[in-house]
Amino acid sequence: MPVRAARATGGSVRALIASCGHKGYLSPGEASRSIARGLRRGSERFAIEIAPMADGGDGTIEVLVSARGGRVVEVPAHDPLFRPRRARLGLLDGTPAVAVIEISEAAGWRLLRPHERQTMVATSYGVGELILAAVARGYRRVIVGLGGSIVSDMGIGMAQALGVEFLDRRGAVLRPIGTPGFNALSLVDIAGVRLDRLKVSQGVPEIVVASDADIPLLGPRGQARSFGPQKGASVSEIAYLDAGFANLARVLRRQTGRRVDVPLAGAAGGLGAGLLGFLGATLVHGAELVEREIGLAAWIKRHDVVIIGEGRLDRTTLLSKGPAHAGAVAKRLGRRVVAVVGTVEPGFRAPFYDEVIACDGRVRPGELSAALIRDRLERAVVRAAPGIARRAASASRNGRRPS
Repeated sequence: MPVRAARATGGSVRALIASCGHKGYLSPGEASRSIARGLRRGSERFAIEIAPMADGGDGTIEVLVSARGGRVVEVPAHDPLFRPRRARLGLLDGTPAVAVIEISEAAGWRLLRPHERQTMVATSYGVGELILAAVARGYRRVIVGLGGSIVSDMGIGMAQALGVEFLDRRGAVLRPIGTPGFNALSLVDIAGVRLDRLKVSQGVPEIVVASDADIPLLGPRGQARSFGPQKGASVSEIAYLDAGFANLARVLRRQTGRRVDVPLAGAAGGLGAGLLGFLGATLVHGAELVEREIGLAAWIKRHDVVIIGEGRLDRTTLLSKGPAHAGAVAKRLGRRVVAVVGTVEPGFRAPFYDEVIACDGRVRPGELSAALIRDRLERAVVRAAPGIARRAASASRNGRRPS
């Protein structure tokens, strides 16, 4: 399906803006529109179109609903501390009809105040409720976008909401620790699972997991060691999580025959592994899925320069994140790629962009806001626009744009 892009008339340099969001501050559409305003203010040479990009993380609902046609509804769910809230669910028109879930709507760090962000007690229960809400509306294909999570429970909270029961080594039914929703504190105690009361049928709905990071479940590069520190886990808690993930992986392999320590399974506190193990979900690179769904390559072919972006450009960008994937597609098609971002990791350089524009100026604690980011993005692009236009036009004249 074609992207519903914002169009601009006139101009000799055709620019496609395909920015991801700035986590917690700007959505992909908001970031892309800020960049577009900067280009228009900075140079009259641009004909601009906007195709916001996502990778399974924040903004995936917005991007897919805009591209495919559909709507967003709010449904009851619980947050990571098991408090009731209203969570967004994307519903896409067409054949097949598809429901889109962002797990951050129920299991996201942004739902909690800073002092509440404790990954060991956070539950993914609300993600299971979102799946049930999609099924109740008749949707038989569900895209689950992983990203922006605070949980590290490998999906046992989600599974609980779907009717799964957990057993200890004596065969007794386990109870959650701390909150009504299962969390990471129970991972090492699980010796068996009961799937006979599952509220959805195996394979119905078809669940496609859009992972925002190519991260395994276990080992030195696994979820606990790679993302545990970001979620505030201590050294001992990281060791515990790795052991708990390994334990549940063995239980699921024994009872379902599914091996869950596979590529992409570690994203979102092991939720990808849980969706695979409990529901037989298919795991895919989120950026690749979004690119296909919005037809991004077809739009790239009609432009001279592609502008990608995110909040911080660093080594994690290379873990199949949206900017890296969109930039790689554009480079493969012979287009010039410009990254417009908030900040850049010192010394970071990657082959998916030709130049990078970063906002300048330090930010005092508590000063950062959506308005400040929009302003700094726009001002940075205004200054850079003439050079971007000049270099893109030169590359086009020199034959870098294939037909």
